[in-house]
Parts: sequence; structure tokens; C-alpha cells
Amino acid sequence: MDDQQTEIRMMYKNLTTDLRNKYSPHYNLYQKQTLDEKINCFKQNTQQPDLYYKCFAGIDERMQSNSVQLQQSFNKIEIEDQGCQQKCKDSYQQDNLKQNMCLKKCMEELRDKAFKLQDTFYQAILKSNPEFKKIK
Repeated sequence: MDDQQTEIRMMYKNLTTDLRNKYSPHYNLYQKQTLDEKINCFKQNTQQPDLYYKCFAGIDERMQSNSVQLQQSFNKIEIEDQGCQQKCKDSYQQDNLKQNMCLKKCMEELRDKAFKLQDTFYQAILKSNPEFKKIK
């Protein structure tokens, strides 16, 4: 493995860390917002457990749906990236330099798509939260 290939592998490895570092505050705010919603469910229905459990269930279902949607979107861009990588390998089997340049381009596209996906996801979910503007 040459230095270029090692660099590309590190870029892919670092993407996960970079996403986690950038979006941890967003995720934490999302969790806080969800807990606040559950607390409000409880406060509004303290005398009627069936109502606040129903409210909790609705919030949990929405969170599960959001999670599935985000995971499916990430899976889609990962599949696209695998196709891009394979195209580079097939197209430039005899030219490592061009293959590595192509793979870097794939990585940059994946990075852009991943960050855009996270931005869009949290913008949609947290847009009405005043604390969101502070971390954005």
C-alpha cells in the first residue's frame, strides 16, 4: 500500500470522527428537545397516565422514524460511494496515481453528501428550537 492509499483510508476513517465532532451538539440538543417534550406530556397529563404514555409513544415513534430515515439516507450515500470507488478501481487498474485521485474525489463527494445530510436532518428537526441557532 502506498502513501496515497494510506491517506485515502485515513480520510475515510476521519470522516466518521469529523461528523461526530461537528454534530454532537446537534444530537445532544435533539435529545434534550425530546426529553423536554416528554416532560411536557407528563406535566399536561399528570392525572391521566394513559394520555402521557400515549404521548410518549408518539414521540418515541417519531424518533424511531427519524432514525430509520437518517440511516437509510446514509446507506444510500454509502452505496453510491462504493460504486464510485469501484468505478475508480475498474477505470484505472493500471494507473495508481489516477486511481488515487479518483478515490479522493469519491471521498470528497461522500464527505459533502454526509455533511449535507446531517445539516438537512438537524435543520428540519431543530429549526424551531432557539438553542439551535447558537450551535449552528
